[in-house]
Amino acid sequence: MVDTDNVTRYPYPNGNQPVADERRPLPESVTIPLAELQAFPSPGTQRALKAETGRDYMAMVGPDADSADRTQTQIWVHLRKSMPGLRWADCEEIALAFPDGGAAAVDPTVLASFGPSPGSAASGE
Repeated sequence: MVDTDNVTRYPYPNGNQPVADERRPLPESVTIPLAELQAFPSPGTQRALKAETGRDYMAMVGPDADSADRTQTQIWVHLRKSMPGLRWADCEEIALAFPDGGAAAVDPTVLASFGPSPGSAASGE
């Protein structure tokens, strides 16, 4: 279960910790290039996601994932590069904009297919 009550603190780029009532402004939307959406995140990012949500990356973005969780996860993975300490719950109201041909170019099941393949896929059995 994600703790949505404690989402007001994360470090500023200069390393200072904000006070409880200060927040670095979050964007209303983010544009993530298709190539980045299709990239598999680093093991560290995957572990951080599991610590935040209790679920692993493929559970959050795979073909059986909730579409809102999939979108929020992609936004969180993108923003945490520039906002260390960003909580997954902080991203629930940030919209995702699509470049490179618009939303029609993005098939969510394709985004999830960049993970490890089952053994039978390689052997043909």
